[in-house]
Amino acid sequence: MSSTKQQFPYTMFKPLLLLLLAIPIRSSAQTLDDIFALVQQNNLSLRTYEAQCNAAKAQARAGISIADPEVEFGYLWGRPGEIGTRKDVAVSQSFDFATLFGARRRQARSRAELADLELQQARNLVLFAAQQNVIDLTYANNRVELRQQRLATAQQLCSAYEQLLREGEVSKLSSTRAQLERATAEAELRRA
Repeated sequence: MSSTKQQFPYTMFKPLLLLLLAIPIRSSAQTLDDIFALVQQNNLSLRTYEAQCNAAKAQARAGISIADPEVEFGYLWGRPGEIGTRKDVAVSQSFDFATLFGARRRQARSRAELADLELQQARNLVLFAAQQNVIDLTYANNRVELRQQRLATAQQLCSAYEQLLREGEVSKLSSTRAQLERATAEAELRRA
């Protein structure tokens, strides 16, 4: 995860959100927390962000250790009578003061915290989108339910007017208005 500001891609969540819309929501069967838990378990982009977070933490920890020591061995050939053979052994260890004073460790901790915060931000955005879809779905379900009640009332009213028309107590115009109201309620239900 880089320290630059990243644009969060909302389009990655469309398949999951459509799947969420297909789940029937019953207030007694599933709570909002249950739905959020399902979203967190099944969302591929959150899994990807978690993997990126773990990789960023590992990368930050990788740079805090001191470099490995270097050992060199040299064998120089020569005539044993004149100069003889020579063997050189050299051991070197490089270090920097930032490692010694713990600055790299603090920097690695800061990078790990940044990765955790970016993961939390991604999780919050996904859960917010899921919450918005749950609200939209609940609203649409309530709207359909109200339209169904209106249609049932319009059908009862229409059949009552037809009965009264047969008995001669109302005019054909009143019966036609009731039929028009029923047709309007059917059309609204189909749209909802």
